[in-house]
Amino acid sequence: MPLAKIGKLNYLVKVLLLLAAIFILALAVILLVNSYPDALGSPPPNYRVTKSYEFEPWSFLYHDLHLSFPQGGTIIPVYEQERQEAVIILSRETGPGDNNPDGIVCPAGIFLMINEDELERVKKDMIFIPVDEPGAFATVNNIFKKQMGLPLIWSDKIPLAFPPAKSTPYYYFTDRQGNPILPPVLGRVNGSVYLAGLIYILFFLITWLIILILSLDHRSSARWKGKQELLPDRWELGLLLPAGVLAFGGEILPGVTGLPEILVFTGYGATVLLLFILFRVGKIGPLDLGIRPDTFNRGYFIAVMAAIMLLTIVLKLPRGIRWSGWPTVAAFITTFFCLGLSREIIWRGLIQDTLGRQFSPLLGLLGTALLAGLIRAGFYGVVTPWMLSYPFTFVEIAVLETGLAAILGFLYLRTENILSCAFLHTLVIFLPQILVF
Repeated sequence: MPLAKIGKLNYLVKVLLLLAAIFILALAVILLVNSYPDALGSPPPNYRVTKSYEFEPWSFLYHDLHLSFPQGGTIIPVYEQERQEAVIILSRETGPGDNNPDGIVCPAGIFLMINEDELERVKKDMIFIPVDEPGAFATVNNIFKKQMGLPLIWSDKIPLAFPPAKSTPYYYFTDRQGNPILPPVLGRVNGSVYLAGLIYILFFLITWLIILILSLDHRSSARWKGKQELLPDRWELGLLLPAGVLAFGGEILPGVTGLPEILVFTGYGATVLLLFILFRVGKIGPLDLGIRPDTFNRGYFIAVMAAIMLLTIVLKLPRGIRWSGWPTVAAFITTFFCLGLSREIIWRGLIQDTLGRQFSPLLGLLGTALLAGLIRAGFYGVVTPWMLSYPFTFVEIAVLETGLAAILGFLYLRTENILSCAFLHTLVIFLPQILVF
């Protein structure tokens, strides 16, 4: 039944229909996840190293990769909990990625995903001699800290890693000092990418339906209805481009400079300042952010429920919390104002609102979500271009970033309150930093 007709039904029938839709979607997700348990990805791995070993000249074949270390070298097992998940191998000499005519690679170093059983098979009769010299672990740990390991997607919100399947090799070369030479090499994963995207789309649809259930009693305010009838003027439409440029500049600034992520605020803060100046000189009216007596209290419980849904779906249930008292509170407040609220003022309060009045609320929501995905793609294009060749980046750009923007946009339409959107945005950024998974 079309959503437009649902509004004509009584409350109980609406809830039952929406719960039935959620049940069907959840059943589809359960079947997919049970069939393909690795499709969801996992929280960032907590790798560690304990010691290193030396070896004499060694050559081995792993999948289609034929490696040779003709002068011997050093091997550093990499563990997650008590399981070996990878190794770092450094040659005693030669340059990165040198090949001989037979296709054998003689690298300066390599980070290779390989477990202990697989290593034993390729090791054969090679003997690894423990390195026990004083200061050896400090050197090993310094090399380890330089490693990227598995690429993380959505790292500024809910970080996700996608370990390669057992039949899929994953590695990247390093220089003699252990510095990664990117991009990494990953075997064929196209099916896994599309499956992960499909599952997360279903999750976002479930979250969208839950927001709809929790806001079934929503009635648009008279002020909201009146605003939707007013087309944006040329000043408001003209603001969209500079607002997008400033927002993009703020997003890439931390990545380009290596400074803290909180500097994202500079781009959004500059946009807010521009809006204030134009308002003061009478070129635009005030933004309707929903900070009014009839809308101020809307949406916070919905935001909490949506955040819980997203976190438990992506990262599962937490095992603990990193709570340090007032510093944690201060970090949350800083994140709320500098990241959550500043972004939502521009994305929902300006861009989605303007597009919604120019076209329709639904097209405004969809257009804003697509723009968020494009901004994310542009971020990688400027800051880490090689990530655009990593297959699972597609999941972040096309599904996760776009889907979260759609959820935030829908929450804005159902609450008319930018603060609830900022609250959800902040929870999605902040909770993964303090919860232990």
